Amino acid sequence: MMKRGYILFIIISLLLPATLSAQSLSNKQRRNIYEKVLNVVESYESLAALSSEGDDYEFRQLFTDNATVDSDIMGDISYMKTLSVDEYINRVEATGVYTEMRNVRRVTDIFYKDDSWHVAVEFNKQLYYYDNNGVYFDVRKYYEGDYIDVLMNLEYSENEDVCYIESIKCSINSKKEFPSGKFIIVDNNNFNNDPRQAKYLSMLKANGEELVFDENGHALYDDNTMFMVDDVDVDVEAIATDIGTEAYTFTDFRFTKHTQRFKFRLGYAPMAYRVTGNDNINSKHSAFEVGVDYGATFRPRARSKMGFFFGAGVQMSNISLSLDNSITNTHEISHLVDNTNSGIYKTSSFTYTITEASEKVSYMDLFVPIYFEIEHILGAKKRVMLSWNFGIKSYINLSAKAKEPYTATFNYTTNGVKGNDITTTFDSFIIPNTYAKDRFFDISGMANLGIDYGVVKNKLFINASVGYEIGILKSYTSSRVPYTDPIMPSLRSNVEHVAVNSLISGLSFRRNALWISLGIKCKF
Repeated sequence: MMKRGYILFIIISLLLPATLSAQSLSNKQRRNIYEKVLNVVESYESLAALSSEGDDYEFRQLFTDNATVDSDIMGDISYMKTLSVDEYINRVEATGVYTEMRNVRRVTDIFYKDDSWHVAVEFNKQLYYYDNNGVYFDVRKYYEGDYIDVLMNLEYSENEDVCYIESIKCSINSKKEFPSGKFIIVDNNNFNNDPRQAKYLSMLKANGEELVFDENGHALYDDNTMFMVDDVDVDVEAIATDIGTEAYTFTDFRFTKHTQRFKFRLGYAPMAYRVTGNDNINSKHSAFEVGVDYGATFRPRARSKMGFFFGAGVQMSNISLSLDNSITNTHEISHLVDNTNSGIYKTSSFTYTITEASEKVSYMDLFVPIYFEIEHILGAKKRVMLSWNFGIKSYINLSAKAKEPYTATFNYTTNGVKGNDITTTFDSFIIPNTYAKDRFFDISGMANLGIDYGVVKNKLFINASVGYEIGILKSYTSSRVPYTDPIMPSLRSNVEHVAVNSLISGLSFRRNALWISLGIKCKF
């Protein structure tokens, strides 16, 4: 095949016209130069492997004194770097390569430059060898059938009637790239005696792709390759270095599986309850919670995990209430005429109007969530996960108190005489006599959708989620529906007005929360 390439080279060279710069060559001279070019190419091919004693000297004589060579030694630290001829010879001798050439072709016609004649030829080169560690490098196998493209620039010396190589440029036209600089080799043979390691190795991904081993059980990757197994911590350890060129290291792996989860999160609900009972009472409510969860996962599919979780936390919620419209009531009451023990009673008719009223009640609850969660890996780098869960939350009330006491503004008319507006704050009531919920325990259903973003590979994730919670049991049931007679004014100046019931006594509410949560998720 190589001989046929030479013949084709000669025929084409003779047929092409000479394009010269300020000089001219006879056909005889041109044929002579092309013959010298072929002599150099043939010598290069026979000597390229430097397999015999003295080949290094003869190979060096093919080049000009200042010639440069792009290294075509795949697997060597110098690969695709420009070297001097002596440096290149040292690299070839250290590796013991085998070479093949084909498709020799002329790139340029003979041209005159810098007081000498020049010409350039191209050819394809195959190179393969076993290095000192038994690693096999093969250009065509690695590049899936492609060769190294070699551009050889030559100079013709008229005085010596000899062609010399000025430079050799190498390139590869392939979709597959060889690692630049140092690289690593995964040796499948190291894992055959360890079933656990072999199991994880079969799941190991290099930059999101499955590992591909050659017939010797070796896989070659860039030094910056990201090795991952889903939910497994992969530690890459160097176990040996290429003793020839230090171009690569053999690697071993330590696998630590992550099936357990720990979560810490903060949640805020701008809407916490569904309040019913009296349209004349306005309500605003919110909640804040902090909690921790623990769970264990299993894998039903390659990119999905399922798990069961339980946790505990504390929730603080507030309900702010205000009167929408005034309340007017008319009563008749019997009372002593004076403060003495005269025993004389008088019946009076009075009408009172509450114009304004407000209160704010805060609750603290201990909650215990139990839920089922599914994780879906998104993208090739596996740093982003979509997670969703559903389950129940059980609550135990720890405290209930007035954050802002019940305050009312009212006036009353007694026997046709209207009094002044009175604003009074109350801290006790007849009904209810406490702010505590009528049941200390309630339960709700919940569902959440979130995104996990990995900040530490396979270990630590930031989680953001939104969720909805609906009460299965009511948190509080009204004992005063409709809401009437909230205040009993005193008809005597030295007797305090009585708060019969607060605003919250006229309402019922259950959990109805839209949650926004932010937290961290640890895998271990």
